[in-house]
Amino acid sequence: MKYGYIRTIPGEQDTSHQFTLLSTIELDQLFTEQSYRLNDQLAEMIDLLKEGDHVYTSSLTTFAQSLNQLRALLETFTKKKVSLHFVSENIQIDKPLSQSFSELIHVLALFQSESTSLMTKVAMEEAKERGVTTGRPRKKDANVNRAIELYTSGDYTLKQIKEITNISKSTLYRYLNEDY
Repeated sequence: MKYGYIRTIPGEQDTSHQFTLLSTIELDQLFTEQSYRLNDQLAEMIDLLKEGDHVYTSSLTTFAQSLNQLRALLETFTKKKVSLHFVSENIQIDKPLSQSFSELIHVLALFQSESTSLMTKVAMEEAKERGVTTGRPRKKDANVNRAIELYTSGDYTLKQIKEITNISKSTLYRYLNEDY
């Protein structure tokens, strides 16, 4: 049997690129994960796998969410004697690699970087849905207004303004540039 596996990527709800990569392969069944955090379809596919089956996925990033998960999945596929193909990277786990060690390290480093970035995006999206604001909090307007008043009066130094309002010089200048 030939199986395909597609995973929705944060910020890219359109999986047509992955479909395109797998469209040249005559697949018997296609599994599509609707969320980057989920592994339900992957688990269902693994349960169906038998020795000699082939699984095709567009890339390392769409297949696994971390190096540890990738390692565990590769062990599972190897034990089941299933061939796993990463189309973008041109890697098949049951065949010798055609890449140099340096190229392989580059592929793995890129995978690690991309998977970390994607998990961060997912966590930020989930936090936003719960109403959590991210980023550096803004200073209170009253405090900023007081700092601007002190600055424009010309009676205070920047050091004195910082001590009185706890507004840094760079923050004060940023607000002055916005207002004037």
